[in-house]
Amino acid sequence: MTQSEGRIALAMSAIDRNQFKSIYYIAKTYDMVEMTLRRQRAGIPSRHDCIPNMKKLTELEEKVIIQHSLELDSREFFPQLGVIKDMANKLLAIRASGQVGIR
Repeated sequence: MTQSEGRIALAMSAIDRNQFKSIYYIAKTYDMVEMTLRRQRAGIPSRHDCIPNMKKLTELEEKVIIQHSLELDSREFFPQLGVIKDMANKLLAIRASGQVGIR
């Protein structure tokens, strides 16, 4: 847990126990941005935790490509960008989701 996540957890705990009059005072006490605390309390995920809208491959597809690249590398067949791009395009073709690099 990072220091920022720890402060958020403490602030959320303080909210649950009604230790402060307002979120403003909690944010000041725990040295954090008030809007961050309000979004966290509302259940809105941070941008860091969100999946980008333009992401075409699923997490599983990405893991498959990475694993295949690592296997090639372990056998001293260094994965080339064109080979990886073709593999991604084949995975996307199965779902009819276009091609890598093309919107």
